[in-house]
Amino acid sequence: MAQAATTLRRAEAARTAGRRMIARGERPMYRVEVVRMSPDVAFLIVELPWLRGNVASMRDLTDAARSIVGGWLEARPDAFDVEGP
Repeated sequence: MAQAATTLRRAEAARTAGRRMIARGERPMYRVEVVRMSPDVAFLIVELPWLRGNVASMRDLTDAARSIVGGWLEARPDAFDVEGP
């Protein structure tokens, strides 16, 4: 239970920091890491490892990651950068 609380605090701190950076006009960078390639492409956001997703192909990876991070931050998808493999 203590680990879950720590993870929740870490997630909230990361969300707050990302939103503050965007509010200051900065563009936070989030990196995508592929964790599985078959049968689909499974990935996670390195700085936010609790955010994960799956896409059908590598060409969809960056857009999907941008959508997931943007939804979590409640920010426009063009307000931050996503770097893929």
